[in-house]
Amino acid sequence: MAHVEPRSTELLIPDLSWSLFGRYTGGSRDGKVVLVQHHDISDPETGGSYTIKRYRRRAVGAGAGSERERAETLLEPENPQCRAIVLKDTDAETIRLLAEPVEVLSTVSNASDARCSVYVG
Repeated sequence: MAHVEPRSTELLIPDLSWSLFGRYTGGSRDGKVVLVQHHDISDPETGGSYTIKRYRRRAVGAGAGSERERAETLLEPENPQCRAIVLKDTDAETIRLLAEPVEVLSTVSNASDARCSVYVG
């Protein structure tokens, strides 16, 4: 369970809600909304290493003569007012996918609070 202040995902999870998350058990992650941890990122809204975003991985042109194609990971917000987190040249294994949203348990309405943060307990 997590208390979520996800302005970046408010179209799926209402701001200031208590939400139930299920453990990520593997499989394709591309296109899923997930709770992610990565020590090299800083969420633009919270400054923390945890974020709830839609996971995307895409190939980036390797350039002429390159033996290895590069890839980047995008952690995309549902809300167009929030910025995506772009991880370039990052191994997918260094990103910890912790959980997927299962259900919103309760919400608190407070439109004046525009923070985007996650409290996991």
